[in-house]
Amino acid sequence: MNKKYGLLEQPELFPLLKLQKNVELKKEFALNFGGLEKIEREFKHLLPVKLSSGKKLQQHINKVKEWFDSLHGEKLGNWIKLFAFVKAVDTNESAKLYEVKTNHYKFSIKQDKNFYSFFIRPDKNSGQYTTKAKNKILKWLYDNQSIIEFPMIINNEVWNMPIRVYEYAENVSTKEIFFIVNTHILESEFKDYISIEVEEIDFIADLWAMIAEQNNSFKKYWLNNFTDIPLKFLLTLKQIYTSKGNYTTGEGFEGNRAWLLKDSLNNHLGNLDERITKHLQSRKEIRTGKVSGKTKDIKKLLLETTFKIAVERKWLFSTPNYKDGKYFFNINPGYFAKKETAKRLKAPETL
Repeated sequence: MNKKYGLLEQPELFPLLKLQKNVELKKEFALNFGGLEKIEREFKHLLPVKLSSGKKLQQHINKVKEWFDSLHGEKLGNWIKLFAFVKAVDTNESAKLYEVKTNHYKFSIKQDKNFYSFFIRPDKNSGQYTTKAKNKILKWLYDNQSIIEFPMIINNEVWNMPIRVYEYAENVSTKEIFFIVNTHILESEFKDYISIEVEEIDFIADLWAMIAEQNNSFKKYWLNNFTDIPLKFLLTLKQIYTSKGNYTTGEGFEGNRAWLLKDSLNNHLGNLDERITKHLQSRKEIRTGKVSGKTKDIKKLLLETTFKIAVERKWLFSTPNYKDGKYFFNINPGYFAKKETAKRLKAPETL
């Protein structure tokens, strides 16, 4: 018997988990998804400090950066869907969920439609979850249950915290999965958090696929796997959005201004310059010739496509302006602060 999972004590634990529209991550945890430059900027004096691992804080930050940069294609979306799955566990009131220690829940779940609906969509033609799609997400879950050391800012102090978001054991006979999930990453008190709309992952994928189908350059340079870039851009906007950037025009129009340096945006997008160069070098069809010029053209195409999706999805009111090495964003506060914006809009009616 495996005491850790309590396989004999709890033979049937099949909670019906509810799909989540949004997931709220603690802001300090969300920094690890493209925002670690804040630690590098505000805690420069701690970067050379050597930790018990024998590595410096900067080395740990670089390791997480490499991990974030490697989240290509649908991998970043899978993490967000996983967070939504963890939230569903956290908000489930079934007595069949066992809290093994603070914020850690143990349960068993069937590999059925309810489970797969958190991670994949049914085939458009058959309406069924295909074997290929199911096997792909199961392999992803298996590959990503390791411990990751996340640098965080907590109460204005820097911590390096090893976190395992989830782990599981499989019942080979019944196809059950015995999960232990860590809900500590979630923000339940709504104090300092980043809220992510889970449905945006699929909206982005659909828009990206449609644009890719219509644009010959996407086909020529094999750019379908860059679908994570708009999602990384959305996370970027969520991290830089602040109510301090709000403005109201004389006509009553409300907006929000923010900006990022060119290099900072590149880092938030997972070191896009380096990724494009490696991508070009890896393709036999485009391995010859000068890469530098192509890299610039492809980056421009990817950014234009990302900004187009941002306006389409109403994250931005307009395409960003670029001037003197900076990108200027006209953010839609109605998307990033729905409750606060609604209060301001309703205020005149209550006078």
